[in-house]
Amino acid sequence: MPKKGWNEQRKAFIRSLKSGWKIYTRSKIGMAGLILILIFVIMAVFAPFLTPYTPEFKAPSVDVIRGDIYMTNLTTNMTWDKPPVGIIPYTASQGGNQYLKYVMVYNSHGQALLYPVNYTYVNNILKINLSSPLHYSIPYGTNYMGQTAMYAEHFTSPKTVVYYGFTNTTFYIMNNNFRMIYSYNFNRNIDYRSGFYNNPFQPPQGGQFSAIALANGTDVRIIFFYNAQLSINGMSMGNVHYNPVNIVNITLSSPVINNILLYINPVNYNSTMVIIPTESGLISYTFPIQLNQTYLNMGLDIPQKVLSPKVSWTLNYSVNYNNSAYSIRPQSLTYSNNLPSEYSEQNIILMTSGNNIIGINRINGAIEYITPFVVFNSTIERYTLEGIAGNAGNMPVAWASLGSRSVVAMIDPHTGRILLKTVTSQFYNVIDGQVNSVPIYDIGSDMIVLSTDQGVYVFNNNMHLNQTFSIQGGMRTPVSGLGNVITYTSSTGYFYGVITNNNKLYLQMTLGTDIAPLPPGKYPSGNTYILGTDLYGHDIWTWIVYGARAELIVGLVAALSSVLLGTFIGLISGYYGGWIDVFFMRLTDIFLSLPGLVVMLLLVEILGPSIWNVILVIAVLGWSGITRIIRAQVMSLKSRAFIDSARISGASNVRIMFVHIMPNILPLTFLFMSFGVSGAIITEASLAFLGFGDPHAITWGMMLQYIWTTGNVLRAPWWLIPPGLAITFLSMAFYFVGRAFDEIINPRLRRR
Repeated sequence: MPKKGWNEQRKAFIRSLKSGWKIYTRSKIGMAGLILILIFVIMAVFAPFLTPYTPEFKAPSVDVIRGDIYMTNLTTNMTWDKPPVGIIPYTASQGGNQYLKYVMVYNSHGQALLYPVNYTYVNNILKINLSSPLHYSIPYGTNYMGQTAMYAEHFTSPKTVVYYGFTNTTFYIMNNNFRMIYSYNFNRNIDYRSGFYNNPFQPPQGGQFSAIALANGTDVRIIFFYNAQLSINGMSMGNVHYNPVNIVNITLSSPVINNILLYINPVNYNSTMVIIPTESGLISYTFPIQLNQTYLNMGLDIPQKVLSPKVSWTLNYSVNYNNSAYSIRPQSLTYSNNLPSEYSEQNIILMTSGNNIIGINRINGAIEYITPFVVFNSTIERYTLEGIAGNAGNMPVAWASLGSRSVVAMIDPHTGRILLKTVTSQFYNVIDGQVNSVPIYDIGSDMIVLSTDQGVYVFNNNMHLNQTFSIQGGMRTPVSGLGNVITYTSSTGYFYGVITNNNKLYLQMTLGTDIAPLPPGKYPSGNTYILGTDLYGHDIWTWIVYGARAELIVGLVAALSSVLLGTFIGLISGYYGGWIDVFFMRLTDIFLSLPGLVVMLLLVEILGPSIWNVILVIAVLGWSGITRIIRAQVMSLKSRAFIDSARISGASNVRIMFVHIMPNILPLTFLFMSFGVSGAIITEASLAFLGFGDPHAITWGMMLQYIWTTGNVLRAPWWLIPPGLAITFLSMAFYFVGRAFDEIINPRLRRR
């Protein structure tokens, strides 16, 4: 095209824009719509500057929980980087008064603080209080420290308070004064280990039998202890944990790949077993126990020596189960229940990367079941099973990653399936963040506590969310179960704790009242929530502002895609006519006759609930309406004189369509796009409300879905109204813009 001709077209286009804008500014509803759109665009672009919190923010516990919360400053000249530990004394008989006596805080720099625990009642509400801490030294480089769980006579005696811990290369035991009474140097890194297995005292035995397994590569060491009572019938039984009965060495043919399971039967020591996950498969050893004949004659099963281990069973990871091949290489192993009894530890539950839960008989290694981890919710998919843990007195809990969220579920140990409430309802929940703690079970309140990188979650025994909140100051450590200040079976008084990023020890009781969603206002933390919070503690104003981003993306991209597709098909069909026109019009008729919402739900279910899949579905199903109108306009334009002139001058079909016809139908395209944005926004909100939205995205539709599924529609109007109004105003804004465009295109609609 000559330069002069191009300049003339450019000037004509600019004149047309100016003329159109002049007409547009006369439309009050058009200007109102434009101003509303500009407001939402500003919200989307400048969201970090317009909101006091991030989208991941959760209201701290001091705002959302009405219950006992305790915080104390730790030594500021030292970093405390390990979870707190509850220290519980034990009585001489199982079921006695076991209570939280101390809270221990320690770090990898060789320091430990022991806080004596006290409690009182204020207005009939239990309140915990910690006395000034006792300072102790522990081995430098300690990466884990705990208390042995034992029952022994005269529990107030210093000899029965025993701590154990690990450095990278050493396992050690310390007495109540934190004096070293046993240390074992592995002479290499302890890559994997078992728990320090301590069975409770069972009459008429004279004490406990304990063991710990350490592993590096193909080398496994198992250290056996006998924890004698201090006295039986006035006869001294010696010291507790001072010397091991045996250290058993096992050299494997392939390296250990995960932590080891130990089992010691308090009634029959000869069923003592270790299950080791190696590179080639699971291998189980039993350890015959030689009892002390002198004590045996007195009716006491006192071990004297551990004999050489024997292979009990092996299990290869490549198995055939129910005529199907599986790989069951474990990511973690756990007992179905960590209570030490023959019945409760019958099965090992192990988890594989294939999202299967496998139950294996502990005695013979037989596979009891291979069960897929399946959630009965079409919007929850593409999750990856991450862990499973047994809980004393309760069902195992498994968790899976779901993008930036997690699925937490209670598992039936007899089948490996998620427990069912009803035929179609399961014991599970979806929470924000990645699980970073082993679920803790409080037997008294019958609640489960765990933490993610986003906060703390407390569940009822049916996995219904009881509490969720963030910790003021942020969490340096995962949540840790401490114990009950009254007795371990008390329904109130159980505390858990974390170390915060600002070096504070934070304790909280499980039985607090979660008052979220919070109405607008200022709260004890000093935070102000302009529009209140949702059930999860998210700031409503923050989510409204950040939600504008997703809504604008969905509306603009989906509308642009559908109108461009519809315009292209209408242009081709109207210009060429013939069999091409017949084909495209019959295809258009099919799409126009489809039940739109039903097909959208089906496609989103197939493709998966993500923002981009929602956009794709809206675009694919939204083009047919504009196609017919564009086709009719093209058929009118192609018979006009200027098209005949272009054809006579030798212009190709492509040039005629896209240079001469297209500019004349673009106003219609823009008109339908403005209306299409409104439709796309409402459609996305509808899909999200019905449970087919993207759970990882912050959208106004998902906000409405959350309030509906949590049953807060009538309880929290500050949560319900803002997203509803936002959807209404943004959709209305684009509709107003469309009306103004219509006045530009159709002069008869202009007001004189």
